[in-house]
Formats: sequence, structure tokens, C-alpha cells
Amino acid sequence: MDSRKGILRDELLIKAYILFVLKGFDRPLSIDILTDVIIDRVSNYFEFIAALSDLVGRGLVLHDESLYAITQNGRKTLASVESGIPASTRKHTTDDINRLLRQLERDEAVLAHSEGIHGGGVKTTLSLDTDAGRALQLELLLSSISTAREIEENFKQNAEKIYNKILNLLLEDGSETQSD
Repeated sequence: MDSRKGILRDELLIKAYILFVLKGFDRPLSIDILTDVIIDRVSNYFEFIAALSDLVGRGLVLHDESLYAITQNGRKTLASVESGIPASTRKHTTDDINRLLRQLERDEAVLAHSEGIHGGGVKTTLSLDTDAGRALQLELLLSSISTAREIEENFKQNAEKIYNKILNLLLEDGSETQSD
């Protein structure tokens, strides 16, 4: 017997739950993201995939390439069955969706890319976007791809801190004395 809390076992509830999750996102989702959000609250992966496939077949979910999105018919159907999903499940899922949306937005705002350049070396481009536009773009010429990859990963994890450190350095008062 499965002891996980909030497990949805009924096929119709699983379908309603999938529609509920898809409605919570403002964009189509990959199967990986959809699975991450849903898998802890359904009885098993195979029932989830079967339910998703049925929703696609009925035109309630759009499957385009590797992305899934709720259709208008899916929204209408969900409106009539959403109350069948336990309130605690809806609340926890909404919290999970909001957290994931913030992470997806951040990941889209932080870009890091490296490419080899003619004559040797690597050009690494780092950028940080905001709602108002690009806040930072930095191009580095590096000697190795391993260094470039390390910088990319560090920037992806710490972009805001790096941006603030650059600003602080640029705003420092140059009157400080330096000893050689």
C-alpha cells in the first residue's frame, strides 16, 4: 500500500489534476517539467502518462513537438471538475507551480554561452536580463574550454551576485590609496 500523502488514484482525478497543473503555467511544458510537478501526487508514472495521452487524444491538451499545453476545451472541462481535486493538493500544487515559474523566469534571464574562436581560445558570453532589458552583457576571451565551462556554471548560479559586485567595483571611490 502506498503511504504517500495526497496520492490521486482515480483516473478522472488524475486527468483533472494534469489539466490543473497545465492551467497554472503561462507556457507549454516539457514532459520532464510536467512529470516533476505531477509525479509525487499520482499513484504511478504509467497511469499519469496514460491519462496525459488520453487528454491529448480528446483535444483537452495540446502536444506540439515535446511540449504540452492546456487547450480552451481543457480549461472548460477543468472548470467543471476542478473542485474534485482536494483543496490541500490544489494549494500545494499552486505553491509548487509558483516556485517553479520563478525558477524558470530566472533561468531564462541568465544566459551563458561559449564558442571556440579562430586562432585558438574560447569566447564566453554572459548576460543577465531584466523586465526592463539587458542589465549586463560580458564577453570574455579565455584560453580553455574547461575554464569557460566553469565560468558559465558559476555565472548561472551567481549571476545576481556577480552583477552587484561589478556595480560595486565600478562605483567605488577611486581615492583609496593602494600600496604596491
